Amino acid sequence: MTILSDIAKMTQSYLTLINPPDPGLAISYFYAVILITSFITAVNIYLADGDSVFTFTYYFGLLLLVSGASFWSMAVGSSQILSSFAGISGRMSTLVPQG
Repeated sequence: MTILSDIAKMTQSYLTLINPPDPGLAISYFYAVILITSFITAVNIYLADGDSVFTFTYYFGLLLLVSGASFWSMAVGSSQILSSFAGISGRMSTLVPQG
């Protein structure tokens, strides 16, 4: 998220339509979406299955675990990819002769 925000800040002088969002706000938004979606899905499973209250807590915890792990892996993976692209573009600019 920070890399995308930095890219948006660099292009802000050229494209005034892009306002870089705060990375903390975007991450909080994604956490809220994960929490709400997991809760609603766990309630639906509990209402359809209806064994006990532990069914709800089991599926709610399982959904939060899977969602959190996938969010973390995607955040780390996309950060690595964008960092490598930023490094390549920085090194390519040094190859072009100035003058």
